Amino acid sequence: MRNFFFLAYIGLYLFFGISLCALANETNHWSPTAAVVTQNNVNERTMTYEVQRKIYTTSNENIVDIFAKRLGGRSFLHPGHSRTVINGVDQDIGKQETVYYNPSHPADAVVNKGWSDAVVLYLICTAIPILIRFFVAISSGASVSNDV
Repeated sequence: MRNFFFLAYIGLYLFFGISLCALANETNHWSPTAAVVTQNNVNERTMTYEVQRKIYTTSNENIVDIFAKRLGGRSFLHPGHSRTVINGVDQDIGKQETVYYNPSHPADAVVNKGWSDAVVLYLICTAIPILIRFFVAISSGASVSNDV
């Protein structure tokens, strides 16, 4: 029975991993545009940008955010993101950023395109149970297909 769950986990890892890798590669072809930070809190920043005279907003720092939203969830993988308030003033509000938007769907945009830290962190962390299982199987002299 443990093998079933292990194989199901590998299947899900491959499905989500391949989907995330494809999205990472896709964003390398997205177009850059200027954006302005309009909201900032510990969990996310919201930026406003314009494409073909239409205004859009995004809070996607990286493709993990887009991926999570497509699955109906939310990502909290924002390495290096923080909120700085000095004398009651948030220094990020009004700051110019470059966002990269999907030319075929301009509502999809990210600050960090491609293989950002969050993408690599996600793939490594989700691979840890697979690696542990292989190390346990190797150290016990059993094959991965046997119950350990």
